[in-house]
Amino acid sequence: MAFIFPERRGSLQKFVSTRVHRRKSELFKTITNICTVMQELLKHVEALEPRFISSLKLVDARDPYPSVKGACSEGDAWLLCFNDAEDMLFASAGRRLCLSMLKTLYDKHLDLPGKPLEYVHLVMLLLYECEKHPGKTEWTDDALVDRINGILLQLVSCLQCRKCPHFFLKGVDLFGCKPKPALDSAAKQAWNIARDIATNPGSFDTL
Repeated sequence: MAFIFPERRGSLQKFVSTRVHRRKSELFKTITNICTVMQELLKHVEALEPRFISSLKLVDARDPYPSVKGACSEGDAWLLCFNDAEDMLFASAGRRLCLSMLKTLYDKHLDLPGKPLEYVHLVMLLLYECEKHPGKTEWTDDALVDRINGILLQLVSCLQCRKCPHFFLKGVDLFGCKPKPALDSAAKQAWNIARDIATNPGSFDTL
């Protein structure tokens, strides 16, 4: 079992209770408002052009994908929805909390000008971390600091190598179209966060 200093435990709990939970509450309100607007918009679109609505295929009641008549289910990878696979890997409470913490860190520190980093990059690295650490005991509250820092260090490595492999689509590089100077700046920012977490027990108080 990973050992965590009492100061770091308190800092981590404060980070979760203030920043992570607040972000989730604000995000829920935003999504609710967006859904309300989209429902009204789709009503108008359906009235104007019913064929547009009928051309959408709803996957798991979450993601619309355009459907093509006669398409082969095995050959059309673009129809594949990765939500179910991600949900299975993020099934434990510890992994879901880690995901929320990464999103909070991204929103506050890693959403940089020009967007060299996107939230999906952190999701991919979390999936790789889940693969490397499959045990439930590796995702307890005491282990979360190690998991977060491991992901950040892997992020620094990917940024320096200018390559971020997609977890599901082998051969796809998510940094392929990103400008090198922007990736270098993002690497410095990610390294500063990882170093602070590794050396400062109260780092989450200021992150």
